[in-house]
Amino acid sequence: MITEVITYIRTQIETTAIDTAYQDLIPSVEETNVAAVRSLPGAGTTNVIAGDNYSTQLFSVLYRGNTDRLTSLNNIDSVFDTLNNVAEIELTNTRISIIEGQRPAYAFEDENGNIHYNMNLTVTYNKK
Repeated sequence: MITEVITYIRTQIETTAIDTAYQDLIPSVEETNVAAVRSLPGAGTTNVIAGDNYSTQLFSVLYRGNTDRLTSLNNIDSVFDTLNNVAEIELTNTRISIIEGQRPAYAFEDENGNIHYNMNLTVTYNKK
């Protein structure tokens, strides 16, 4: 189920100004305007609501922008706007109840001057 949720998040990110969204890590240090999505281990819970098991999992979106701070911020903000408070998504084997985002946070500027951001998403979902 987590892989299916990550695939959904990646697909949604790629509808924004971000060029590519990877799973887990950004593979190349030369690429800019790219993101990586990963689940944070140990950051999930399971609850029973109305007889259904719902899991809540924390995901991290790591973003490497370019050297333009404003463009990089606008690009990661577009990801937040696309994913925050998305609800009732039916995937093949998973039903996403809601995605709740935290505003992107500046992480660092790398040796090439590229701006990096981190954004966390809390996803509540259950198996169909």
